[in-house]
Amino acid sequence: MGLDKRWTNTIDTSLNDAGARLYDTTIEGFVTEYNTRLEKTPGYVPADWKLIRAMAWVESGGPKAAAWNGRVMQIGNSGDPGFSALQKHEGATPVVVAPATLTKLASLKPGQINEPFFNIEVGVAYVWVRLCKTDVGTIVDDPALRDHTVAKKGEIASVLARTEGTTLGDLKDANPGINLNHLKGGEVIHFHKAHTGRRIIGWYPFTADQIASKYNVGDPAYADKLRYVMSKINW
Repeated sequence: MGLDKRWTNTIDTSLNDAGARLYDTTIEGFVTEYNTRLEKTPGYVPADWKLIRAMAWVESGGPKAAAWNGRVMQIGNSGDPGFSALQKHEGATPVVVAPATLTKLASLKPGQINEPFFNIEVGVAYVWVRLCKTDVGTIVDDPALRDHTVAKKGEIASVLARTEGTTLGDLKDANPGINLNHLKGGEVIHFHKAHTGRRIIGWYPFTADQIASKYNVGDPAYADKLRYVMSKINW
């Protein structure tokens, strides 16, 4: 898809603007923090901070636009779903977003995140939430394997799980050769301390196309704009 010439001219003429590098260190810092904290989660491939910088340019319009000094990532705009999703801890929010960010968001209204550095912080958080795949399942709290000896025939697995502080899912995984529906007296049941909660099961790749699909809605040229900015900013 061809890009609008007026838009590309705006980007081109902004490259040498005094404020062009204003948020680079901030964006790189946030992206590094997320990459470091989440690098061991299933399927995680570290994001390129320069792609997120390109988002800031595309979302705001660049250093010559009014939004560059306000809602850089457009979080908090009227009708924006991102602010509400984060504040209500929807989807992957609880397992992805930095706790300090959630604390700052807790009591705010959308119009109160106009400060550009904080708007970037919240925008980055929402990118990671949108690209994270989660489900609800067993989360192991302690990797140490424990044993429970069934006292009598007819003991119920769900009661056992609740009593021992684990889950049925963990009991099934840790005891593949035992019929948990018909426990027998004297059987030794293995388990971990665990609970049921939301967990990360994978990630969408941090690419222009995925960000256009998951973060932005309504601009068919969004991915091309991200690639254009990436190609133009060489520092």
